[in-house]
Amino acid sequence: MSYETDEHRRLRELGEAYEEFVVEHWPLVYFLGFNGIDELHRRIGREQQYQGETDEGVEIKFDQNIYEYFKKGRLYIETHEKADANNQEYASSGIYRNDNSVYYLIGNYNEWWIFNKEVLQKIDRTRQIIKPFWIFEPKPTGTSKGFCINVDMAHEYCEDYRSLVGVNR
Repeated sequence: MSYETDEHRRLRELGEAYEEFVVEHWPLVYFLGFNGIDELHRRIGREQQYQGETDEGVEIKFDQNIYEYFKKGRLYIETHEKADANNQEYASSGIYRNDNSVYYLIGNYNEWWIFNKEVLQKIDRTRQIIKPFWIFEPKPTGTSKGFCINVDMAHEYCEDYRSLVGVNR
């Protein structure tokens, strides 16, 4: 029995379409590879949930709200999620998902950033203690917890940033 709401299903499908986009475009963007990764092999279904989104250890996040946050100069980094806002407990996700992921790719069809997950975890722990000016608390969504990082600092801390303007879709 599935407890997935229509909204959660819609968001999952948007995310899956973006994962396919990233996997398809990875060799075009990184024709010489990225840290030894020449191509990505996407996992599906339960395998993805427990082992990671790709065999190569790249967590892929499409943030449909990136434009809302980006207008303010911010990226949203997810730490916890739940399928239904009525659920009591959040599950670790994003940078805290316990799987093979080493990298956290977040972006849209125009650009993406790749972070080392451990770096984002350190930023999250730091924000809980000293609340740096370049980290922001987003409005609660009811199904996702996380934080926003200033885009300028994202460029500073990311392993790679790519504009996809001109990359064929």
